[in-house]
Amino acid sequence: MELAPRSRSGLPPGGRTHLARPPAGRQRYATGQGSEWYAARSVAFGGSAVYSVNLGSVCGPDSPLGEAALRPPCRVLELGCGDKPLAPGMAADGFSVVAVDFSEEAVRQASGSSGRRRGPGRVDYAAADVRALPFAGGSFGAVVDKGCFDALRSAHCAQALGEVCRVLQPGGRFVCISNAEQLLRAHARRVPGWSCVPGAPFVLAGVDDEVFLHCYRRLGHEACHARPSHDGPVFHHHHHQQ
Repeated sequence: MELAPRSRSGLPPGGRTHLARPPAGRQRYATGQGSEWYAARSVAFGGSAVYSVNLGSVCGPDSPLGEAALRPPCRVLELGCGDKPLAPGMAADGFSVVAVDFSEEAVRQASGSSGRRRGPGRVDYAAADVRALPFAGGSFGAVVDKGCFDALRSAHCAQALGEVCRVLQPGGRFVCISNAEQLLRAHARRVPGWSCVPGAPFVLAGVDDEVFLHCYRRLGHEACHARPSHDGPVFHHHHHQQ
């Protein structure tokens, strides 16, 4: 399948996306009732604190992931960013991040909040469907997820993970924060093209003893799955230089 042309940010210039989650989820953002399971913590401290609590400890020199830890400069895709994305904190550390969510309202809120922060990295926001990501294969050095997988219907999990694998560069990592440990592992092991990083998954200290951090590494250029067909997506694109 021929992919849509990409801009410098990697986002296609036009189209409409199919949304993976129902309208009720969009309504929660519109009414200020965000659906993230970490909402109380993130509202209290803001987006940058979400990064430091959830991912900061696995991006530094003492990371439990060892040599697989994420380090800038690295182009990162954040899935299901919601209205409290990891992107601003990661950009402050020098990562270049594209943050996507099914909800245009969540994207609007996240991009507005990010505009008040400054740092060396770059953040782009877009509304997108995780089952059919609008990026060329091998576009990212890492993909991060802080609860998007947990919100998917079981029937869509394998398709979404296959898309994650597809957009990763060889050696790229998928870092997923999830409280659905067994479900994620069951689907991820069926996706060809990647392998679990040694030591993962593990409990994410300081968050919850049932919240695990998973990490998978992309292997070479072998296919992950047949890319699903869909109408050409149009994106509501917001850019902020951090």
